[in-house]
Amino acid sequence: MIRLFFAITLKDSQQLNVFFNNAKQQLGLAGKIKWVHPEQLHITVTFIGEVEENVARILIQQCHPLFASLSEIKLKFNKNLVFYHQQKPTVVGIKFETNDEILKLKEQTDTLLRNYNIKTEKRPFVPHITFGRVKQTFDTEAFRKYELELYNNTKELEADRYSLYQSILNYSTGAQYIPLWTVKFGYQ
Repeated sequence: MIRLFFAITLKDSQQLNVFFNNAKQQLGLAGKIKWVHPEQLHITVTFIGEVEENVARILIQQCHPLFASLSEIKLKFNKNLVFYHQQKPTVVGIKFETNDEILKLKEQTDTLLRNYNIKTEKRPFVPHITFGRVKQTFDTEAFRKYELELYNNTKELEADRYSLYQSILNYSTGAQYIPLWTVKFGYQ
C-alpha cells in the first residue's frame, strides 16, 4: 500500500516566502508547531490516501492523456488560514481565492479517481497551503488574530506543476513527498 495525493506547486515566489516567514514569526510563541519544509509547500487538490501499488501505476498511466495540456492557473492569496478541531488550532497556512480553473482541475481529478472506484473527500475544497501543524497551543488568541489578517494587494501567483505524489510518513523527520508523475502548467 502507498499513500497518494494530487497537488499543485507554485513557481518560486518571494511573496510566498514572506507569508511563510510571517506565520512563523507571528505564531512561533503561540504554540508548538511542526513547520513544513519550504521546498514541500503545495496546494493539495485531492488527497487519495492508501491504495495498492498497481492502482498507483494505473493512475500514472491515466494522468498523461488527461492532464498533458493544462492551461495556466493563476492563484491569488485570500487570507491567513487556521483549521480547528474542537476549537483548538490544528493547521496554519494561507488560503487562496477559488477560481474556475482550479475547480475544473479538482473536478477532472476527482472524476478520474471515481472512474477507478477511489473515494474522494467529502469536505468542501479549500485551496490552501499548509505552513505548519499545531502540536500544542499556548495562546489561542494569537491564532485568531493571525486568521483575521487579510491580503488585499497581493499579486497573482502562477501554478508551476501538477503532480501525483507519494507521501511517506516519518514521525521523527516529517513527511517525505515523492513525485510519481508531474506535468508543467501551460505547456502543450
